[in-house]
Amino acid sequence: MSLQLKYNRRRFIKQGSLISAAGLIGGHFLLDIENNKSGNENSKLIKEIRLKTSSEIFEIINFYNKIIGLPIIRSNPMSCSLKAGLSILTFSKTDKGDSPFYHFAFNIPENKIEDAEYWQQSKTDFIKPPKHLTDDSLNSDNIVHFRHWDAHSVFFYDPAGNVVEYIARHTLKNTTSGKFTVKDILCISEIGLVVDDVFKTSNNLLEVVNIPQYKNSSENFLAHGDHHGLILLFKQGTLEAFNKGKHRQTFETEILINPPVNQKQSKLPDHPFIIRN
Repeated sequence: MSLQLKYNRRRFIKQGSLISAAGLIGGHFLLDIENNKSGNENSKLIKEIRLKTSSEIFEIINFYNKIIGLPIIRSNPMSCSLKAGLSILTFSKTDKGDSPFYHFAFNIPENKIEDAEYWQQSKTDFIKPPKHLTDDSLNSDNIVHFRHWDAHSVFFYDPAGNVVEYIARHTLKNTTSGKFTVKDILCISEIGLVVDDVFKTSNNLLEVVNIPQYKNSSENFLAHGDHHGLILLFKQGTLEAFNKGKHRQTFETEILINPPVNQKQSKLPDHPFIIRN
């Protein structure tokens, strides 16, 4: 890449320009965001994710509300729900004696990954990617460049051990101006499910809800959805982030989505996953 192209790319990511609404690009589950703030509540894919945690609920609230700034919808000593843009993030205490951990992502404006990194760095450490996944045009060893998805991300842990991601998808024309704030957390755009057989579970998922497969796949990873919302399937036992960290495990997960779901088949076979409206 030429120096001029690198300069233009960095300038585009860092500054961007105001644009009108990101139009619906086909598919009844796409998220419509106008200037990063408004949107059709019935058009996004992931309405809510309900996760288990062994952490105390006050620790979860302290992190996501006091530190990150997500508004509390409801809370009690056993559970809490927080508003993440147009989605809801819910945690419930587990009594099984395990320590559940997940991977999920928040969409942010596509021009604000560097601003998001700066905003987050005083709150958490980052999970650093290997060099080949970084972007030479950016002065950062924290930002991941997903070239095949045309996106940039940063990853970090929350107090419960979840891998949390801010992802700026350049296929979404949702550029905004101003400094990054919690209002730039647009929605939950990814939730990972850990499975025994990626391809078998993918077929089961298609029986439950008609969400097409997204781009590349392998025996260790496959995604369903699009850049507005993705259900990720990870192979049991793979490492949680950039081939390091803990081995992925299967934990109870409930996902509320907008596409029609066959209520009789809302639980994925062989796994503790529920997908429903």
